[in-house]
Amino acid sequence: MKSILDLPDVRIKDKKILVRVDFNVPWQNGKIADDLRIRKTLPLIRHLIKKDAKIILISHLENGEGISSFAGVAKYLKTKYIPRLRFIADVAGKDTLRHIDRMRGGDVLLLDNLRKDRREKNNDRKFSKKLAELADIYVNEAFSVSHREHASVVGVPQFLPSYAGPLFLEEVRRLRQALAAPRPFVLVLGGKKLSTKMGLLSKLFSRADKVLIGGAMANVFLKARGFEVGRSYVEAGVSPDKKILGSVKLFLPVDAVVLRGNKKCTVTIENLSFTDAMYDIGPKTIGLFKREMRDSRFILWNGPFGVTEKGFVDGSREMARALARASAETIVGGGDTISVLRRYKLLNKYSFVSTGGGAMLDFLAQGTLPGIEALRSKDRK
Repeated sequence: MKSILDLPDVRIKDKKILVRVDFNVPWQNGKIADDLRIRKTLPLIRHLIKKDAKIILISHLENGEGISSFAGVAKYLKTKYIPRLRFIADVAGKDTLRHIDRMRGGDVLLLDNLRKDRREKNNDRKFSKKLAELADIYVNEAFSVSHREHASVVGVPQFLPSYAGPLFLEEVRRLRQALAAPRPFVLVLGGKKLSTKMGLLSKLFSRADKVLIGGAMANVFLKARGFEVGRSYVEAGVSPDKKILGSVKLFLPVDAVVLRGNKKCTVTIENLSFTDAMYDIGPKTIGLFKREMRDSRFILWNGPFGVTEKGFVDGSREMARALARASAETIVGGGDTISVLRRYKLLNKYSFVSTGGGAMLDFLAQGTLPGIEALRSKDRK
C-alpha cells in the first residue's frame, strides 16, 4: 500500500483530498464520551492542512443515543482541534459541490453521515463514483471500518489515486506483529461471544504459548468441560474446538462473581449452583491470569472480562493494570476494552491501542481486510 505521507508536496498542494476517517465516537448524555478515534486521525489532517490541501472528511455515525448527524462532532472538532473546519449537512449533493468549489488550501470540510444514504452499505458503484468525483485523491485513514465492503472503503478506490494514511499503516504494522509475535506470547480474550473471536482463536492458538479466556465467552468452554454454569450467558450454537478445549495452554476462570439476592459473592467454578449467573472473573482467576502473563514477551488482549455495562469491572480493571505494568510488548483493542482503559486512564500505558474492534479481529484471523485489498488492488493497476 502506498502512504499518503510519501506523496510530494507538489502533488498535494491545492488538491482536493477525500479522507475516509472513523468519527463513529461513543456518546453519553448528548456529549462525546471518548475522542480517541478523532485524536488518532489528527496527525494526518494537520499534515494535509500544512501542505495546503483541500481536505474533505467522510465518515459514518451510529450510536445508542440516536444521534445520526455530524453537527455535534463538527462543533466539537472546530472548537477543540480544527478551527478551519466547516460542516455540511449533505454527503455528495449540490450543497457539498458548492462548498468544495469555494475551498482554499488548508480548508477542512466534514460531510454528513455516510450511512444516511443506504448506498454506502450496499457498496453501490454509482454512489462510490459520486463520492470519488468530489476529490482528486482518496486516503483511507479508517482501519477500524476496513473490514466492511462499503462504498467509502472499497468502492471509491476504484475511481481515484488511493493511499493509506499513517494511522491505517500503523494499525497494520502493529497487528501484523501478533502474527509473528516474539515468544513467550500470551493471547488474552474476553467479551460476550465466542463466535466473533473463533477465527482469531483458531489462527493464533498454535502460535500462542498461553491463551487466557474470560468473560461470557469462557462459559462455552466451562460448560463443554462439564461445569455447571447456571444461568450464565452461554452463546447458542457455538462449540469450542476439541483440541483447544483439551489443551494445557488454555486457561479458564477458576472462580467468578455472582449475585445472590442483591449481594455480590465470589464462588469457585466447582461451587456454582444452577441458579447462579457469572458476571465477572473472581480474584483467584485474576491472580492466575497475572501469573501466566508474568514472563511473556508479547501480550495481545481483546475483550473485557465482566458485564461492564452493569458495573462488573473489577476483573477487567485489574487485568488492564497488570498489562500496563508488564515488561512485555502489549497490544490491546476492542471498543468495550478501550472503554475500560479510558475509565481508568490507562490508554497511554500500552505499546499500542488499536482503534479497531471487528477490524482488529478480522485482520488477525485473515491477515488482510477488504479495505486493505482495495488499496493493494489500486496499487497493482
